[in-house]
Amino acid sequence: MNRTGKLWNLVAMWFLSTALAAMASGRISTIDIDGDFVDLTIETVSNVSYQIQYTTNLTLNSWASVGDEFTATDTVTLRRIAAHGVSCWYRVLETMTPEVRASGRISGFSLEGESIGLTIETISNVIYQVQYSTSLLSDEWQDEGEEFMAAATSTVRTVNQHGAHCLYRVVAIRISLEDGDSPPPPPPPPPPPF
Repeated sequence: MNRTGKLWNLVAMWFLSTALAAMASGRISTIDIDGDFVDLTIETVSNVSYQIQYTTNLTLNSWASVGDEFTATDTVTLRRIAAHGVSCWYRVLETMTPEVRASGRISGFSLEGESIGLTIETISNVIYQVQYSTSLLSDEWQDEGEEFMAAATSTVRTVNQHGAHCLYRVVAIRISLEDGDSPPPPPPPPPPPF
């Protein structure tokens, strides 16, 4: 322990800077208009996916996605998009955080006749896909059934058996952004130690 308190100040500053960095993720820092295009400078976190959205009327809370989702490779990302009119607002949403990517763990299973019930650890409003493979030596995975959106922290899915030696996994596809919904907010930062 540091008697001068410098260690605690450094720890507190780290927690504060981590919290501020998390809150700033996806923040648009500059907008440059270039004819029919808009250049956005976005504060990002490496390996986190984002979706740009726009609206022409803030009172309706109706947002439309612009282009495909992208994964940041640095702390600042430049994106060029087509302009959407004179009165237009843009926002950037995190669509895949590391916590979401890590979700989808199979925590239990049960045999149900010719089917298998998989208990999956999930996050609400995240869309998942169950996949199967008949060999670990192959990197080929097949989709099993349709994608599904989780509504709780645990989800049970019934899947077909695909032979005596079959492996299953669950992949987080994306956070549901339909009908103007926003992804869940990031968890709050831990409190600084005293």
